Amino acid sequence: MNTTTTAAILTMPGLPSRPDNDLEEQINKVYEKCRYGLFYYGMKFKNAVKNHIHYLFHGESGIGTIEMVLILVVLIALVIVFKGRINALLTDIFDQIDSSAQSVY
Repeated sequence: MNTTTTAAILTMPGLPSRPDNDLEEQINKVYEKCRYGLFYYGMKFKNAVKNHIHYLFHGESGIGTIEMVLILVVLIALVIVFKGRINALLTDIFDQIDSSAQSVY
């Protein structure tokens, strides 16, 4: 900080008048505290994000084997129950595709 800026700060109303060196020391102390605080909270944020990503990949909140088997059983049961309707739907769709393709040729 240059002396002109320091002198301007010293002449501002409402601030106590202090020697230049004392004011610069105070400003440097505040600057160091802010710098340390930003570093400290930056590291806390970085560690929190790192821990969250680690939990996402290695945590126990994923789908287990039992859940996967149950989902597959339900899907297979639905296919068996609606087998006739699924066949009819697919047959209609492929017939429409085939007739559209023949009209192009």
